[in-house]
Amino acid sequence: MFRKEAACTELHTKASTFGLGAMLLQSSVEGDPLKLVYCASRKTSDAETRYHSSKLELLCVVWAVNKLRQFLLGIKFTVLTDCQALTYLNSSKSVNAQVARWYDALQEYDFEVKYRPGVRMAHVDALSRAPVGGEESLDEALTERQTVCVLITLDERVMMCQTADGDVAHIKRIVEESPEEGLGLSYVVKDQFLYRRFRDKLLFVIPKSMRKSLVVTAHDLSGHPAVDRMMANVLQDFWFPNMRRYVKLHIRSCFECLLTRVPRGKRPGLLHPIPVGKRPFGTVHIDHVGPFIMAPGGLRYILVMVDNLTKYVTLYAVPNTKSEPLIKSIQHFVKEYGLPGRLITDRGTCYTSGAFEDFCAAQGIKLVWTSSRHPQANGQVERIHNVVMAALMTMGGAGSEWAKMLPEVQRLLNNSETKVMGKTPFEILHGYRPRFEHGALLALSTTKDDWTPPEKLQAFVQVNMELEKTKKKAAYDNIHYSVGEVVIMRRAPNCTGESTKMQDRYKRPLVVTEVLSSDVYSVTELDTTKGSRFATTAHVSQLKSWRLPADVDAEEELSGSELPAIDKEEGELGETRTGLPDKEDLPEPEPQQSCSAAPDDRRSQRVVRRPGWMRDYTW
Repeated sequence: MFRKEAACTELHTKASTFGLGAMLLQSSVEGDPLKLVYCASRKTSDAETRYHSSKLELLCVVWAVNKLRQFLLGIKFTVLTDCQALTYLNSSKSVNAQVARWYDALQEYDFEVKYRPGVRMAHVDALSRAPVGGEESLDEALTERQTVCVLITLDERVMMCQTADGDVAHIKRIVEESPEEGLGLSYVVKDQFLYRRFRDKLLFVIPKSMRKSLVVTAHDLSGHPAVDRMMANVLQDFWFPNMRRYVKLHIRSCFECLLTRVPRGKRPGLLHPIPVGKRPFGTVHIDHVGPFIMAPGGLRYILVMVDNLTKYVTLYAVPNTKSEPLIKSIQHFVKEYGLPGRLITDRGTCYTSGAFEDFCAAQGIKLVWTSSRHPQANGQVERIHNVVMAALMTMGGAGSEWAKMLPEVQRLLNNSETKVMGKTPFEILHGYRPRFEHGALLALSTTKDDWTPPEKLQAFVQVNMELEKTKKKAAYDNIHYSVGEVVIMRRAPNCTGESTKMQDRYKRPLVVTEVLSSDVYSVTELDTTKGSRFATTAHVSQLKSWRLPADVDAEEELSGSELPAIDKEEGELGETRTGLPDKEDLPEPEPQQSCSAAPDDRRSQRVVRRPGWMRDYTW
């Protein structure tokens, strides 16, 4: 890559009867190896092949300099050639009109011609003997070239932007007056530019007019990184006040990130915990896990059943997920533990089938289906899936013998203490903890004969679980969407026979039309010009909101959170965002009231104002 500020710039040229060749090379530090920047070559015309060798070499120099004019104007460079006669180009005069025109064309450049033997110019000689460009007329190229006038340099442009920014110019003036105290400890003026001291580095202070282009380059043109990675990249060279807020607002407004990024962390919505059962096996969660390697008898799936109160687990190996083996397993469960009051399942076809519905209705069992594509609603049994899979894998059940291990896995799960209850499911159900295979060590146990009435343990567990659910709900609950809010909905992969990894995660913009119960929303396509608009219902976990920066800011204001004066990256130095009080950040004076006015007992309402730092954001 060409660098105007490189320490050394050389142009190597070589001519032959076949063509002309040139190489532009640079090195950042004097004495370092040269790196290739540009190569050029072209064929010689029939007339040029009859030129004298010195004239042909001069032709090559003039052609190469004109070819690379956009790089060479305004810098000092060296031309290396194997024609020693050209080293006297500036000291001798020629009466040849053509050579005089070529010489005149070189006067706008700052260069020096040096001789190098031909044996050391093999790299550029190869270009001249195998040219890739067609024939060109040098005289026509010199006539048609345009005059380049530099009206203002890049440094002058940046200096104008910093000077036009009132905050930056004010800090710069203070630092120049007192470089060793106050703001001079945090900022420094170098070569007439303002820099910020930050973690043993000097970062250029970006004025307001340049911030948007910097953020667009660092985000839109750099792979759309998230906040932390983008901040780390920008803080390598640049800084400006409230950078993290500015970056967050830009990313929130990015349509590409909206459609492709799946948000992490706390999500919108409210937690709706399932009430704790009043008796064992009053509420039972069921689901299938599999398929596994086929076991003897054609078994490929496991039906997992978990009691809502005691967390007692029952496992049944079944051949498929159809309703017939499901009903047989439920009948076996009823013979051992009695009829459950209700069953909580997902919307699998076996659970929504007419045969299973009729069976539950005949037995007086209430059937409850969770939201589609929302496994969290049946999280009790989903969590047991992971435990069962881990137990089978560690016990060597990865082959076809997994079905024989299910009774042992069930025994281990039901005799393991849970974190929330502090008791094992078997103990809550029966009042004691059974011992297995302790041998002679069992005589040393002092608790082997302990027994507590099951109803007492179950009452204790009910209280503990309700308290824990209250804590979880307080930590989980988050904002929810309102009618009229613009959202996008998570889409299922479109199976085309090829990989779906690069497909968009979300589909078209929708608008919320109705708020239903249990964090479910009615949404409709945003485009009102269509005759039939797409409409559906979706759980809050499938939706993602898009809000303007002003909307996000108003929400933060209403929540009562005060905006800090400086980012966490900037808080090490402890000053405000510009080092000076900001008029727009100060509270507005309250209107004076007459002493005779009647007191107003109503509670004053907070007025939502656009904060001062938002004036810096251009979007």
